[in-house]
Amino acid sequence: MEREEEGRDDAVLPGAARGRAAGHLRRRQFLADYTHVTDISAALQLALEGDAPGGTVLHIASGVETTVAELARLCSAAAGVPGHPVEYKPSRPGEVDRNFADYDLANKVLGYAPSIDRADGITDTWQWFAKNVFGR
Repeated sequence: MEREEEGRDDAVLPGAARGRAAGHLRRRQFLADYTHVTDISAALQLALEGDAPGGTVLHIASGVETTVAELARLCSAAAGVPGHPVEYKPSRPGEVDRNFADYDLANKVLGYAPSIDRADGITDTWQWFAKNVFGR
């Protein structure tokens, strides 16, 4: 079984908690839009209460592109181990370099706008993991 199929025990937050390098991250410069679960939940609530036509496709996003390297840096800082080592793996054939969403239509239709910034969201996520997963 390949390491990646064994689970994410070496992801940045678990790795930082256990003193191990994060080893499954791919492509340090991959760009993505990471949205906090609080914002996703708020958008779902707006959709349930709103009157958007059925089948309307809306992107719920933060509107901020972030590299995997920056995300790992934010996670390490939130976990109290700035500079925690991260091992990047090469990209696989067919992987995209950028995954970004525009939430303008969700704003127009639902009134959605993200409210949690990256650093606060990562800190919140670390605190949840520390309490509920790592028992700290």
